[in-house]
Amino acid sequence: MRKHPHTPLAATSVDAIVAAAEQLLEREGVAALTTNRVAEQAGVSIGTLYQYFPNKFALAAAIFERHGRSYQAMFAAAVTEHHTPYDIIRAVGESLLDMFAQHPNIHKSLRQLRSAAEVHERIDAMLDAMIDTMTRVLVATRHLPAERARDIAFVLVHGADGIANAIATSSDREQGRRVIQVFAEMASSLLHG
Repeated sequence: MRKHPHTPLAATSVDAIVAAAEQLLEREGVAALTTNRVAEQAGVSIGTLYQYFPNKFALAAAIFERHGRSYQAMFAAAVTEHHTPYDIIRAVGESLLDMFAQHPNIHKSLRQLRSAAEVHERIDAMLDAMIDTMTRVLVATRHLPAERARDIAFVLVHGADGIANAIATSSDREQGRRVIQVFAEMASSLLHG
């Protein structure tokens, strides 16, 4: 973002702009994400949009930020409610499937925009935070040495990220459920093997 909103009215405008960008991605995909279309959809002037977002990639980055917070909250809830990697993977997987079912095109579009929106560092930071959390869970529940726990957490988190991206681009929800089950079983056997 060029600047952050400093008033409630400005914050409302920024939220409307980001919501409009999400709606366009959901309905029409990446091609519809233009600053003019977003401003029109949000009901703001193009000048207002440009005060906060210099281009469509900045809009995509804001959407990534919003969805990243949702992913992290979902992961934190799964870790709090479940105590084994198998159950955590299943809970996160089911939550992701529900999110992808509600907004299938946003996730496909975000995947396409990852490089252009220059969000790789943010995604890496989010995955690193998940690895840290999973490492703590493995040390506490499995009594693994920290280095081994971190290696397993790395494999689980990055494996889950890859699977989540693949599931987001697929329209076969039942296959998604089966894949999550297989991944959870692999995680369980890794920890028991």
